[in-house]
Amino acid sequence: MDYESEGYADDPRPGFRRLNRVIAKLNGETHIYSYFPERTEECVGMVKLHVEEGQLHPYAGIMLVKMVREVAHDH
Repeated sequence: MDYESEGYADDPRPGFRRLNRVIAKLNGETHIYSYFPERTEECVGMVKLHVEEGQLHPYAGIMLVKMVREVAHDH
C-alpha cells in the first residue's frame, strides 16, 4: 500500500488545495481513496463501508484507515 499527498497546504493562491491519496493493491485489484484533509473521517467511513460490503479485505481496510488517520495527524 502506498501513500501520496498532492497539492499545497496553506497556499494563499486561489484554486490550490491539498489532496491526500491512499492506494491499496491487493490480489490484482487497486483501491484508491482520494480526499481533502478536512474530509478525513468521511474517507474512513467509505473504507469501512467497502469492508462491510466485501469489496475490500478487512486487514487492508484496517491498514488503510491507519494510513488515513496518520496522514491527518502529520499535517
